[in-house]
Amino acid sequence: MIHSCPVLMEKIVVMPIDSDYAVESDEAALIEEAQANPLAFDTLYRRYLARVYRYLRTRSEGDEDAADLTQQVFLQVFHALPGYQQRGLPFAAWLFQIARHVAIDSYRRQRAT
Repeated sequence: MIHSCPVLMEKIVVMPIDSDYAVESDEAALIEEAQANPLAFDTLYRRYLARVYRYLRTRSEGDEDAADLTQQVFLQVFHALPGYQQRGLPFAAWLFQIARHVAIDSYRRQRAT
């Protein structure tokens, strides 16, 4: 007699892993292009998506929460990008500052309920 054991199926989120964490020399050009043409934001989005997701995944309760927070971060970045000014710091520093604030705001909302 063969006993079958139910298998729990979990939703698996696969995110691309960036192989290069170094700031690329073309970043300034990409930022300027995205500021001038919103359709060019896609390149910045793809470059930082996995890193922002991983950062937020360590600060959230699950994959879906991290994905929602990641979406919020990139929406805020998209809307704030026209006013972004390069001040000698990497673009990633500005981006992760926004991610940090999104994570803190999420924590505060969850704590209140």
